[in-house]
Parts: sequence; structure tokens; C-alpha cells
Amino acid sequence: MNIAETSYRVGKAFKKIDAGKELLEVIKVTKEKTSPDAWHNFSRLVISNASEGFGHYFGIPNAYYLLEANKDNQKVDMFKREIEEVLSISEYKRLVELGIYFGKALEELQKEVIAPTTPKSFAGTVAKPKLKRKIQDLHVSVQRTDIIKYIFTNFANKGQLMKIFSEYDSKRKKYPFVKENRILIQELSSSDEEVKVLFLNELFSSVFDFMKRLIFESHLDLIIELNETDITSQTIKSISKFSIIRIDAPNPLLLNEGFTFKLVGKEGEKFGYFNDKKLSYSQEDFNCKMGGYVYPQNDKGLFML
Repeated sequence: MNIAETSYRVGKAFKKIDAGKELLEVIKVTKEKTSPDAWHNFSRLVISNASEGFGHYFGIPNAYYLLEANKDNQKVDMFKREIEEVLSISEYKRLVELGIYFGKALEELQKEVIAPTTPKSFAGTVAKPKLKRKIQDLHVSVQRTDIIKYIFTNFANKGQLMKIFSEYDSKRKKYPFVKENRILIQELSSSDEEVKVLFLNELFSSVFDFMKRLIFESHLDLIIELNETDITSQTIKSISKFSIIRIDAPNPLLLNEGFTFKLVGKEGEKFGYFNDKKLSYSQEDFNCKMGGYVYPQNDKGLFML
């Protein structure tokens, strides 16, 4: 199992713990109490979370606080009624609390699966057996990528590179694998060593941002789940261990889902994310065009490229 598959399973396991079930229930109740337009705009803010890049649970409080900060902003008068509606519904405050709870827990989980010791807890308490097994499976998947070797090989005794790391992190696009970041690496680097280390740093950030987003979207049923039989056309182009994917699917509702996907076909399960989703239509039908990246099915030694 790779990081993507085990992340998906962790997200599904969150649905069965008390806090995870409460979050889903609060979302359901809040949606029922909110007008369709106001809920649509709020949920779009949560999912896109543009100010935070490829975010996760923190998108919930960020979206709420953004509306709160702009409630008297005349530039968004057209949304004033919807903003007031969201801020008047008490369940949103509990939604924010749970978003912060899971956001902090997920950031801590990332640290634990990277560390060599086997994790046994979640959100500061001992995890229940089923969740603990899923977290430990994720830990094994992460360790198989040679993450520890990567850290010691590329960061031990290389304090002189910290300045370029800091500059790169301040300028990089907060989305996985994007072309702009590859260009930025070339612009900032003055040696082959710096190119290699920044590329591995980008790989590290991209993989773990993707891991957290996949957990988030599989928990909240936002992940796009597809079968090859649902697709009218598919193009996959390999780039190193990753692949670029372009698909057409006759289902416009896919535009309303999240960014990560699970694709089931002849080669088993593939996971990835779409960074481009467009709807085209004619008098006869609709067509959803999506493009993005496929995570490698075999990620053993991923960080020793």
C-alpha cells in the first residue's frame, strides 16, 4: 500500500470516531439550516481555501473568519445577506471548533507518521484500535518512501541552505507539483546541489499536502470516486514516478466535488488530484474535462530520486 491508499483509509476511519461522526452531523444540520446559495458559497470557500493553498480542515474556520471580517465590507454588498445568514446560525461556531480540532490533529499526525517511532495516538489521546491500525498503516507507507534517509541526507550539516529554503517556501505556490514551482527552483538555484535539494523539498511539501487533503476529502465524502467505465476518454503521461492525467467524463456534478480522486480500473486503484476542472456543453450533452496528477502506485523509495 502507498501513502495515497493508506491516507484514503485513514480519512474513512475518521468517519467512525466520535469527533468525526459529530463533524459530519454538524455539517448536515448546518446545511439544512442554511439557504442553498449561502451554503454553496461557504462550502466553496472551504474547499478552494485559496488563501491557504492546498488546505484541509482549517479551510472551515478560515472561511468563517473571512466572512466575519467582511460583514461590513461594502465591496461585497451583493453577498451581505448570505454573510449575515451564515454568521447568525449558531451551528457554524461548532463547525469552526471541529475544523480547528481536526486541523491541528492532522498536522500533528503528519509529524508522527514521518517520525521513525510507531504512532499510537490521535489528537493527543490513545487512538481506538481500528483507527490506530489505519494510522500505523500510513506510518509504514511513509517510512517505505525512505523519508528518514531523505531528511538526514539532504538536511544534516547543511545549514547554509536554510536561507534558500526560507526564500523558496515564502514564494512557492501552495499547491502540489505545479509548474510555477519548478520554474522558481531554477530561478533561485545557483548550483546543481541547490536544484536537487529544492526539488526534494518541493516533493516533500507536495506529497504531505496531498496526504492531508486526501484524508480531509475522504472523511467528508468530497473525494471524486471514478471507475474507468465512467470516463469517455483518458490520457496519462508519465513524468518520473508521477503521471499527468487528462480525462473527459459525462457528469457535470463532478465540478461540485473536491480536488482529490480515486480511479478504479484494470490496473487497480489510482489516486491523485485535479487542478483543472472545466465544463463544456452542447445541445446534446454535457462533458466535464479534468486534468491533474496521478500519485505513483508504487512509492517505495520515492524520496531517494
